[in-house]
Amino acid sequence: MKDYPAEKSDYGDFVQDFNSFMPDVVLISVTNGSILGDIEFVTNIKRLKNDTVIILKGALFFNLDKSLFDEIDLSNVDYLIGGEIEFIIGKLLLAHFGDKSQLKNIQGISYKDNGEWISNELTDFDENLDSLPFPDRFLMKNYAIYGFRILKNTFLNFKEKQCQKF
Repeated sequence: MKDYPAEKSDYGDFVQDFNSFMPDVVLISVTNGSILGDIEFVTNIKRLKNDTVIILKGALFFNLDKSLFDEIDLSNVDYLIGGEIEFIIGKLLLAHFGDKSQLKNIQGISYKDNGEWISNELTDFDENLDSLPFPDRFLMKNYAIYGFRILKNTFLNFKEKQCQKF
């Protein structure tokens, strides 16, 4: 994982890294002010590798207003996360790479079903915090966590890793 803004890396650094390991998944943390630039960035990612799974995470997707789907071009985005990522990302990736029928059971996400966006409202945090895998912060330089992150293509053994990289 790499936090490009925190490491003062630019788009050229991203492209070099992207081409060196061709990730299966790219997760981008967005804000209301960055969303249009982030969507442009997503379009560029899809040009590099069209089958990359794109996940956008941000407060703007928390129990979102459906008009957002008309206002912003999300055609290259696969998933939106509006809740706390620690509660969601493991379930989301297991469903995506395993049983996509489970997407309907994951609170706090929006996903596409036959081209139509489906949003699962976040109604409660039903998780025991102590049950979540402890993140391995040594995978990132020790900066404040913000900006976009790349998840390397290690999902062949994803189930055994149990999201320990998050």
